[in-house]
This record gives sequence, C-alpha cells and structure tokens, in this order.
Amino acid sequence: KRANHNAIERARRESLNNRFLILAASLPAISQIRRPSKSLIVNRSLQFVADSLSLEMLYRDMLKEMHARNINLIREV
Repeated sequence: KRANHNAIERARRESLNNRFLILAASLPAISQIRRPSKSLIVNRSLQFVADSLSLEMLYRDMLKEMHARNINLIREV
C-alpha cells in the first residue's frame, strides 16, 4: 500500500515538474534557460501576464482612436 502511494506521489510530482517546464518553454524571457527554478518560472509568468494585460489595454485604446479617426475621415468624404 505504501509503495503504491509513493509511486502515485512520484508520478504527481513528475507531472507537475513537467508542466512547469512546459510553462517555462512558453515564456520568451526564460525559454532558453535549461532548468529554471520554479520560483523563476512563476515570477516570470506573473510578469508576462501583467505585461500582456497592459499591452492589451494599450492596443484597445489605440484601436478606439483609430476607429474614431476612421469615422471622421468617412464623414469628410
């Protein structure tokens, strides 16, 4: 029973570690680091999400400005 539990726990840890590596590979800032720490992966992931949200807000504002400019140009024609 104990050996079975240990095997299940080992498989769970390996799966979790593999998911950390997959996450690290998808982050441009650390994709080239061979074995980044879990802490680095989490911190860079949080930074990536924050940066992405900021960029999304910027792009939404730019899109609104372009749309308004487009409407004004159409009215001039």
